Amino acid sequence: MSGWAAPSFGIGLDVLWGPQGLSAEGRPAPSLVALLEELGPRLDHVFFSLQSPTRGIPALDEVLGPMTELVAAAREAGVPTVALHHTMLNLACPPRAYDRQGLLEMTRALCDTLDLAWVNEDLGYWSVQGQPLAYPLPPQLTEVGLTDCVAAIRQVQDALPCPLHVEFPGFAADLSEPCLGDWDAFDLFREAVMRSDAVCTLDVGHLLSWRWLMGHRGAALLEGWERLPLSACREIHVAGARIRSDQLIDAHDGHLLADQLHGLRWLLEHCPGPVAVTFEDPRFDEEGRLQPDSESGLEALWRVVHP
Repeated sequence: MSGWAAPSFGIGLDVLWGPQGLSAEGRPAPSLVALLEELGPRLDHVFFSLQSPTRGIPALDEVLGPMTELVAAAREAGVPTVALHHTMLNLACPPRAYDRQGLLEMTRALCDTLDLAWVNEDLGYWSVQGQPLAYPLPPQLTEVGLTDCVAAIRQVQDALPCPLHVEFPGFAADLSEPCLGDWDAFDLFREAVMRSDAVCTLDVGHLLSWRWLMGHRGAALLEGWERLPLSACREIHVAGARIRSDQLIDAHDGHLLADQLHGLRWLLEHCPGPVAVTFEDPRFDEEGRLQPDSESGLEALWRVVHP
């Protein structure tokens, strides 16, 4: 590993409205609280990805109460650092085409009120005219697309009281194709991060998904990673993934591929740090216990981060 102390280790939870997420009153489910209590002693951080109860752009009073409850549950479980994974900033869309002002005011209020450590967001399109997409679309892989990304990143960074972690987007067959433009996604992402003087998140499954979409397999999946903005990496995500019918699926189901663990080791060796390693969306049962795949995945990540 590169020359710094063990990375921060944590989990990320996409908290939906329902039996294992938030009640209609915005209270965390007992299973979610039990999961945090069980894992809390091992966690340095947690992020929450909170969806609007109306599936549209939420008002502050819709999300402040639920986020306050979630943050309190994490801190009562002994997790010292809490962050937010945004899903509405559309960082591939330029300011002239997407009015973020209300979203940024809401996000700034959440960060200030709850003392959130950072905000993470994929470099892509999460919605079109307020309607969420089945899977976030990547940016246009063109010079114009790059210019739009840089403008959006700068706008959001300037509005937030905490760091913005710009995440390398995922690429899904049949959902991300056809990609617009002829830039390599690694090169466009590097330029977007460096030109906006940002820090970034490298999601291992997303990195593999781009190489997979380009036809690479085996050891070639980890080739070209040196072109990424490694010096700007502050967070690494690892989420459950599957390979079905020769497609790499960003499943977020707790099941980790061997290539994801290889990729995590590579990043920890080459990113100058410090970084936070986050296991995204582990699955758990009604008692708050990790399901077998997620338990195995968490233990495997723990062994990599704390060899």
